[in-house]
Amino acid sequence: MRFHYLSLIALLASSSIAFAQGTAPGKARFDTAQTAFEEGDFESALSELRAAASLAKDDALLTEIHLLRGRCYAAFGDTNRANEAFTSALEFDPEARLDPARVRPSVVELLDGLRERLQAELSIRSSHSGALVFFDGKAIGVAPLRTSVPIGKHEVEVRTPDGALWKKQPVTIRARQAHELYVPLQEQAPEPVPEPVAETPKVFGLDEQKPRVDPASMKAAAEQDDAVRRVRFFADLRAAVEPMVDPVGVGGAFGVGVGGRDLLASVHGSYDGEDFGASLRVTARLSKLLWIVGLHAALEAPAVFLDSGFGLGAGIAGGLDFAATRWLELFLEGSYRRYFLLPAPEPGAPGFPEEHVVTSAGLRVWVP
Repeated sequence: MRFHYLSLIALLASSSIAFAQGTAPGKARFDTAQTAFEEGDFESALSELRAAASLAKDDALLTEIHLLRGRCYAAFGDTNRANEAFTSALEFDPEARLDPARVRPSVVELLDGLRERLQAELSIRSSHSGALVFFDGKAIGVAPLRTSVPIGKHEVEVRTPDGALWKKQPVTIRARQAHELYVPLQEQAPEPVPEPVAETPKVFGLDEQKPRVDPASMKAAAEQDDAVRRVRFFADLRAAVEPMVDPVGVGGAFGVGVGGRDLLASVHGSYDGEDFGASLRVTARLSKLLWIVGLHAALEAPAVFLDSGFGLGAGIAGGLDFAATRWLELFLEGSYRRYFLLPAPEPGAPGFPEEHVVTSAGLRVWVP
């Protein structure tokens, strides 16, 4: 018993010394991992880094841990895991960099290229709806808005169209995180403007003016906002496969609809080589998994036109959509349909199945 008390006292004393010396939790395991890495023992380094990551609480240390993880995977030639580790580092510090004097150029370029490509979602609200929003000096839309922006340190400016109220606010965008920014507008002193080369006489009281918005910037902001808030028409074309029937069913569908950023309504016509069909759909965008990949779900009311009559049913669908450009989306979707009202089949003819599981892929084009 005395031995246990002495061990406990020693443990508390060592912990107190480490705390007094300012040692961050996990730092000792990170130092061990760094030594193993320098000796070429990458497996041991990764093991120590996993332990260090579970202990560390400091963002700066966690950044270093994931950077070293990425270097270990790069040493193994595993680019995918190296990218995953570097992305984790950029979550804690979007400005994280590797020293080119100590790290191979190919690994430095891997991290730098990832930082340039990564984006995250930014939602901006303001005390004045309809105010113009600028991101690093470039017009991106009208508040409120939600958009994808590059990670890193940036500056957001929000101002009323007449320039009477405005405010600039710094923001740090981190990888794989959604960010929300509220910008209350207020009257500000005008920003200093460089004097022209050829100075003109000044009239006291007329030189201080409120910030003005360039008409071209206002037009650009309105055009950018078009894709964010305005309801637009679209058309989609899809190829479908029904794998759970024998033989496997193959068909296609064409649809037109109207929608905005989060909700779509559409009507579709389809043909599977034997029967024609139609459906009404309501689709909701649920979330973004990555900066350009989204998740959606849909409810639909399908109808099928058979030789013996027509049938009605209900269905659900869900899938992924990929924003290739501002006007073009690609999507992959799975759906389940059940028909409740079907006509009796003709004598000697097989009946139309009540349940259908369909996988489809296609593209959606938004009309300007």
